[in-house]
Amino acid sequence: MFDLQNPDASAQARALEQAAERLGAEFPHSAVLQAALAEFWLNRQRLKRAAEAAQKAVQLHPQFGAARVVLAAVLIRMRRDEEAAEHLRAGGPAATLPAMRNHVAVAYAQRGDLERAAEIWEQLRRDHPEFETARANLAVLEGHRRTREAGGKNERR
Repeated sequence: MFDLQNPDASAQARALEQAAERLGAEFPHSAVLQAALAEFWLNRQRLKRAAEAAQKAVQLHPQFGAARVVLAAVLIRMRRDEEAAEHLRAGGPAATLPAMRNHVAVAYAQRGDLERAAEIWEQLRRDHPEFETARANLAVLEGHRRTREAGGKNERR
């Protein structure tokens, strides 16, 4: 199990990244694998690598909507919103799935655009009340806002 508290965590992280690189090299024609690797690199904050893998997935299978959403999330994190919007439009029905829309909202939140993320999560909550992830993410966001506001009030005293 990968444990960040473990002193060997950096060695584990390097091993995971090396394994991801080997997989990508071993199966260069798998759009599904390339999209999964894009997710892996995105989660590791390696945006250039994530973009490369997501772009490769889209090149291999242009109708693979989930790959387009992953690429859009990477582009959002890179502040390339117009390109991201193009991929979301081209993502077809996959781009409208709650999990995919949540993925986009998380990308906005991670880059610091909390208002945009909140808009998407609010819309998801209205459109798909059964999608608990949107409600949970909104609650986390609200908790951050309250903490920030409380900190500002304490500083003024």
